[in-house]
Amino acid sequence: MNRITKSLLVVAATLVVTGLSITATRALLSDTESSTGNTLAAGAIDLKIDNDSYYNGAFNQGTSWLKKSDLDDGQGPASGSYYFFDFHDLKPGDYGEDTISIEVDDNDAWGCMDLTLTQNDDVSSTEPELKETGEILDVPTDSWDGELAQNMKLIIWVDDGDNVLEEGERPFFNDSLSALIALPDKKLPIVLADSTGNKFETTGPLLGKKVYYIAKAWCFGNMTLAPVASNTGDPATNPGYTCDGSTSGNITQTDKVMGDFSFNAVQARNNQGFTCYGPPTPKADLSLTKTADPVNVIVGQNTTYTIQVNNSGPANATGVTVSDLLPAGVTWISDDGGLAYDHLTGIWTIGAIPVSGTVTLHITVQVNHDGTIINIAEVATSDQIDPDSTPGNHIVGEDDQASASVGATLSADLSLDKTLNPASVGIGAIATVTLTVSNAGPNPATGVTVKDILPVGLTYVSDDSGGAYVPGTGIWTVGTLSNGNSATIHIIVTVTQQGDILNTAEVWTAIEPDPDSTPGDGNINHDDWDSATVHGLLSDLELDKTVNVDTAPKGSLVFFTVTITNKGPDTAVNTQVDDTFPAGLPYLSHSATHGTFNSGTGIWSIPSIPANGIARLDVTVNTSGDPGIFTNIAEVLAAGQPDPDSTPGNASTTEDDDDSASVTITPL
Repeated sequence: MNRITKSLLVVAATLVVTGLSITATRALLSDTESSTGNTLAAGAIDLKIDNDSYYNGAFNQGTSWLKKSDLDDGQGPASGSYYFFDFHDLKPGDYGEDTISIEVDDNDAWGCMDLTLTQNDDVSSTEPELKETGEILDVPTDSWDGELAQNMKLIIWVDDGDNVLEEGERPFFNDSLSALIALPDKKLPIVLADSTGNKFETTGPLLGKKVYYIAKAWCFGNMTLAPVASNTGDPATNPGYTCDGSTSGNITQTDKVMGDFSFNAVQARNNQGFTCYGPPTPKADLSLTKTADPVNVIVGQNTTYTIQVNNSGPANATGVTVSDLLPAGVTWISDDGGLAYDHLTGIWTIGAIPVSGTVTLHITVQVNHDGTIINIAEVATSDQIDPDSTPGNHIVGEDDQASASVGATLSADLSLDKTLNPASVGIGAIATVTLTVSNAGPNPATGVTVKDILPVGLTYVSDDSGGAYVPGTGIWTVGTLSNGNSATIHIIVTVTQQGDILNTAEVWTAIEPDPDSTPGDGNINHDDWDSATVHGLLSDLELDKTVNVDTAPKGSLVFFTVTITNKGPDTAVNTQVDDTFPAGLPYLSHSATHGTFNSGTGIWSIPSIPANGIARLDVTVNTSGDPGIFTNIAEVLAAGQPDPDSTPGNASTTEDDDDSASVTITPL
């Protein structure tokens, strides 16, 4: 309003008195008053729109007009219309972006915007379409029998005017165009600024003479948001999203989608309570947090999700539900929501939350898949407006949505058991190495190998692994062991060295982590490592044979003695002595300090003779034979271990394990 100023001029007359007569003295005072250009003019509420459009990364003239215009003035660049969409040969993977500028003239104003879907038509049914699952013949009178809207993804966000989705520019619509079909009148109402909120400013109306920007992007296929850092994107090469049409089939051929954008502005002054779409709904600021504990688990273990919803007001919240559909990879075990949480649908029905109130839900799940598992929860419904988020719009970053990640790894508890049997064996004899690897789970173990390199003193003979064991490397390839299963190998070896021979083995590789050991680390305290010892026996046996008399009359008693001395170094085991008496000296009786003597076979069996120990056998015979010389030969027939200077049973009279004694029978 121009200021109008009013001027007042006072003209005074000066009177001069002379004598008895009064004479007026002329005095001229000049003054001019004027008032021009006084104007009262109301500011305009003239809403102007322009559009900057790109198609597949290239500037598109047909849907762009860079001069701010009235959309209903019939002066649009394409046949007198202002088109935001005008594409007639779409192919899967096509995409486009528009940045719309909005400006009101002079006066501050409230602003509203509607996107209305007016057609999703099949138009016609081609042969490729009819081969697709779900396609039916076009109904000419039905404008809503198409499938293109279902395959068109649309996002709308507040932009800074550069045609690029940047970090911090959160879409307030992110769905397929078909989502509009379920809305009343197939219309998406969008509040730009009214008494309930402002998408551009902190609060209040759109400011006169200030330009605001809203961007929209569409994709024929699957759109993935990839916001870029501020001032780093480009609408042609890096618009902040990607479009993938590889999964779109022929069902959309010949289909057509049409829609209208409309805008309106209302003076803000004296309309302080204005709302775009009816009376304002009380506001209840709902926020949601979600955590998982523990965040690192082994597949098969449980974790517990905790969801909390808080109402910061200023109104009580009613009709509150939360959507938390459990992701693939976890199985519901229990929750403390009573019947309020349905784990099949993921809906937690809360109802009312008072101002400053908080509700909590704990959901326990079993993790049954490895990798990172993300669980998203979001406020799905509320009767009240949330000033900084929209229930159920799936927008990441709003405070009514949160996620929790659990890292799950497979685990297989492998243990190894090793034995050598027998524990003591003579040098040159056979022993069996037995390896058993077991999986205590909880998951299958894969890529399992065991390393058992035979030490000096054990020589490989054979094994029963069917080729899975390589003697040169000592690697036994086990492969996969399911939970609770085990695998065993028997390795036959020859003991070639005297004394204790230590043989160690270890689980060498496994794909899955082991909770209490590490394959191949050589830690003898872990249960995937084991050892066994075999003792290579060596005993020097010497045999002495004596008789109590050199001559004896026929029919008398004679006493023969056999003495076995073990000069070590090891205990002699399983020793057998052949002490067969010749005819003419029949057996009568015996006594032995060790073992047993079979008079029928003449075999003296001695289980054990310690190192430096002596075993003695005394045999009484009758000299019943004809007069002459009778010789009794005794020899070590067998031994459980090698003898360094003799060979059992070879009948060599020069070795120290063979001896004899003779007696001469004389006539009576």
